Amino acid sequence: TVVLEVDAVEDEPRIVAEAARAVYDDRITAALPALAKLADTPALPDAAAFRAVAANTWLAQAEPIARFAARAGEPDYTRAFALDLLGKWADPGRRDPITGITMDLPKRDGTAAAAALKAVGVGVFAGSDVVRKQAAQVVAKLGVKEFGPQLAGLVKDAKTPAALRVEALYAVDALNDPVAKELSEFALSSDEPRLRAAGRTVKAKVDPAGVLKALPDLLKDPKTSLAEKQGAFAILAAAKESEDADKLLDAWLDQALEAKVAQDVILDLLDAAERRTKAKLKLFAPLKAKVDKYRAAQVKLGNEPKGDKLAPHLESLLGGDADRGRQVFLNNAAVYCQRCHKLDGQGGEVGPQLNGIAAEKDKDRRYLLEAVVLPSAHIAKGFETVILVLNDDRTVSGIVKAEDKKTIKLLTAENKEIVVPVADVAERRTGQSAMPADLHTKLSRRELRDLVEFLASLKEPPAK
Repeated sequence: TVVLEVDAVEDEPRIVAEAARAVYDDRITAALPALAKLADTPALPDAAAFRAVAANTWLAQAEPIARFAARAGEPDYTRAFALDLLGKWADPGRRDPITGITMDLPKRDGTAAAAALKAVGVGVFAGSDVVRKQAAQVVAKLGVKEFGPQLAGLVKDAKTPAALRVEALYAVDALNDPVAKELSEFALSSDEPRLRAAGRTVKAKVDPAGVLKALPDLLKDPKTSLAEKQGAFAILAAAKESEDADKLLDAWLDQALEAKVAQDVILDLLDAAERRTKAKLKLFAPLKAKVDKYRAAQVKLGNEPKGDKLAPHLESLLGGDADRGRQVFLNNAAVYCQRCHKLDGQGGEVGPQLNGIAAEKDKDRRYLLEAVVLPSAHIAKGFETVILVLNDDRTVSGIVKAEDKKTIKLLTAENKEIVVPVADVAERRTGQSAMPADLHTKLSRRELRDLVEFLASLKEPPAK
């Protein structure tokens, strides 16, 4: 633990980073308190900063995490990481936020995280848009009403990016702040489509009949923005028992069955109808039957000998949100994409580097969707799986990272290197993609759509 003392950070930052990796990644319990204490030390190396903050989660200490999140001199990504941990305080989940391994932290009282945020005050909103957006989401999730005025200010600030203004508006609404009604009207008068969509969503809670009455014309108008159309379907999905809502969705489902609905809103339409079906409302139209008919037709098209194999998944091709897709890539424990793929220099090497993938001429949006749902259809060059049957009948498989006359070095799907003597190999053949064929089944259709949108945004090559 001497290496993890504050004085060592300035003198030997690389050693501190390696010590932090050893303590956290190998779970040296006796040294965790020393690592957690480093969260109050400015300018830590990234490896140490992430682990010092996360160590406080393991030790159930919310205050140091909040202090780190409010420290304006820290990098945006580590502050956002700290805020995310506070947002998940009550239910930390099953995956360690650093290593991805299964952890056994129990559910706990979220008021500790809320109290820690109150103690550091509005400092959590000082900084970049990334930090403020994360702060707005966490404040809403934890119900910290004291931040209402700051959030309202963000909504009204025209210089603030639209995504942050939207999150701030939703946060004010989630806090049940009376000013939400006024802010919804303000948002509806904005020139920014995403803010108008959010304003309409918030207004629908106080004037559902008025908002619902305007939706048919809004959806029919070709000038209506994508954000507002998607928001309109979300409002229909959340509406209480309503003949008008059901009949409007029914009419749109008829258009979908005739292939007359734009691909970037088809998922929103289908989801809205399904949500109403599952809400156990009295329905005034056969919504489920028509959704099932549409999806059955897509599956049939995909199964035809010369059909489009992607047809059952095309509702996830367009209309996603790249920011949410990035979170799926980085934080969705069910798929854990970064275990196998590098992004911004971090991650595994089982699959291709993803920075710049959308700029490659043969990597269009359909290719990106196919890479997730049909990974063996077109395997990236250099990432084919090799299956080795050994003389003792054991089988090993992985990506060939290096080989010579004596040995073959494989990288397994678990991102582990194994070295096989050539003399031990009885048979060698090419296998399927190392990416699991059922990976997409662990994502919702919306998560898949957002992931595709994120991948499609990766046009810049990795930084050198």
